[in-house]
Amino acid sequence: MKYSVTRFKSLTAALKELEPLIRNGEHLQTGKAFEQFGGMRSREMLANIVFLNAGAGIWHPNRIARQLPKPLHFAAVWAVGLQFVDAGEYVYAVTNLDLSDGDAPAFLVRVSKEFDAWEVSRAQ
Repeated sequence: MKYSVTRFKSLTAALKELEPLIRNGEHLQTGKAFEQFGGMRSREMLANIVFLNAGAGIWHPNRIARQLPKPLHFAAVWAVGLQFVDAGEYVYAVTNLDLSDGDAPAFLVRVSKEFDAWEVSRAQ
């Protein structure tokens, strides 16, 4: 299965392009879809910033957590990414980039195809 994606050369470049939309609260709430981003709205783009390294195949949440700026001006930072679709059910990787317990807690969340239930399992 192939997906059309927009690839930025860096997370900085992606955030710079999204910054005007993020700062515009009205657009986040009511903005129209962007064709160049697969029909996503700005609020969906913001929610779908996913750290991918094509070909690496392995997600290293502890490494990413150690690279967060200090001081961190947020109570928590979460990374969420769609991993795959299985029999109509969506499986997301959800990671809290917090190292206070040694490892960044990572979970797999399986959402039922009716979107009326979900199952969570610990991955790290």
